[in-house]
Amino acid sequence: SRMEFNTDVNVANLRLDDNQKATFGDGNDLQIYHSGTASFIANTGTGNLRIRNTVDDGAVLLQSDDGSGGIVDYFRAEGSTGESLLYYYGSRKLATKSNGIEVTGHTETDTLRVSGVSTFQGNVDLGDNDRLRLGDSQDLQIYHDGNQNASYIRDTGSGSLLITTNGPQI
Repeated sequence: SRMEFNTDVNVANLRLDDNQKATFGDGNDLQIYHSGTASFIANTGTGNLRIRNTVDDGAVLLQSDDGSGGIVDYFRAEGSTGESLLYYYGSRKLATKSNGIEVTGHTETDTLRVSGVSTFQGNVDLGDNDRLRLGDSQDLQIYHDGNQNASYIRDTGSGSLLITTNGPQI
């Protein structure tokens, strides 16, 4: 049977069986239900699905199992700082900041393009035959050839290779 509420209703407990949906909107646009194997909050109409917390300095959290039966954060929109935080099993890995992002732990990427000044602290490790290539046409290359067991500073452009110093000698 179908119940329609057009006024405020105080229901202590509302129980719906599997696949019965609590629907909202003239076209049943928002649906909340359990299928028997999964739970859903579904926007089936138009527009965006918004999850909003209007509490001053409040947060919105997405939480799930930690692999051991506990519940941990996986995403947090932090109202007190403006940060968006991503977690791995409850351990923070990425945070948006007012000046960019902060990554905790190892970062692996297939392609990385950096504009502006880059600051490295620690070593930059390249493997055998990996090249440090400079110039629009990669005219200057520095690398170690593991097969020949030799190291190279190679100028492949049309100009000269100049090594200069302010000191007394090279």
